[in-house]
Amino acid sequence: MSVALGIDIGGTKTAFAVVDAGGGVLDSRRIETPVAAGFDATVTQIAQVAAELLQAHPAIAGIGVGSPGYVDAQAGVVVMARNLKWQDAPLKASLAAALPDVPIVIDNDVNALAIGEMYFDRTQSIGSDVLYIAAGTGLAGAIIADGRLIHGAGNVAAEVGQVRIPAGWGYTGVGTHVEDVISGTGLANVAAWLRQQDNAPATTLPAAADAKAILAAAQQEDVLAIQSLNTFTGWLNEMVTWLAAALNPSDIIIGGGFGMAAAPWIIPALREHLLQAAPHLHPNLSASQLTDTAVGAAAMVFASPAG
Repeated sequence: MSVALGIDIGGTKTAFAVVDAGGGVLDSRRIETPVAAGFDATVTQIAQVAAELLQAHPAIAGIGVGSPGYVDAQAGVVVMARNLKWQDAPLKASLAAALPDVPIVIDNDVNALAIGEMYFDRTQSIGSDVLYIAAGTGLAGAIIADGRLIHGAGNVAAEVGQVRIPAGWGYTGVGTHVEDVISGTGLANVAAWLRQQDNAPATTLPAAADAKAILAAAQQEDVLAIQSLNTFTGWLNEMVTWLAAALNPSDIIIGGGFGMAAAPWIIPALREHLLQAAPHLHPNLSASQLTDTAVGAAAMVFASPAG
């Protein structure tokens, strides 16, 4: 199989990429995701664009689809995707009905990224046991063990963002889940919370500063920005260390839009924490090289048994 079509369904945009076996993008499209129109209308629009690409690229031999939320990959069902307003959505069957002549693989979008990172490993440096942490608007993860993606009994393996914030962290700001403090949105929440403390750190940041602004301010040695990032990384380090102790990964990869932007801050802090807290572990730490989930979705086709 030499060419695959990857589709990344997002809450605002859906991206398409025609990808060769080396990870090269031969063609791409992007459309608005018609969430308000409902599941059927969304699938119809996605299928229309996919059909156009199939016609333009007859060598496409499979379609990989990355969806947000909880995905039962074997059944081809999106169990829950809040930003799409989908529940128990038969995504694979619906797409297959519209595109009957091509194999289709679906999975969670972060799982797709992890598969793509491994399959298109141009440096040949990634091992077969990978912990992938994706920090964007929210927080999610993926686990590859002995070269095999782990879904878990309920297809929610590595959904670390949905864990309740530990009481020991002392956080009393907005949100109750780990992704409310460890994500791009979470960094902004942490900064807002620190502003409310006695002896709040000095800052030139506006009250509504987002993660991008906080990262930029940290480079200028803004005290609140630095303390927010240190608090953020401290909690991230704690979470990742326990996961790493359980999984003993060869690689820990930091991905997601915010994760990659903050990687120069996150990775050295995590490396130092692992040396102190778990010196028996020796994972390679890196930022994700794959920025396009649609390319990761295409990799699922190549990596599947029929690929």
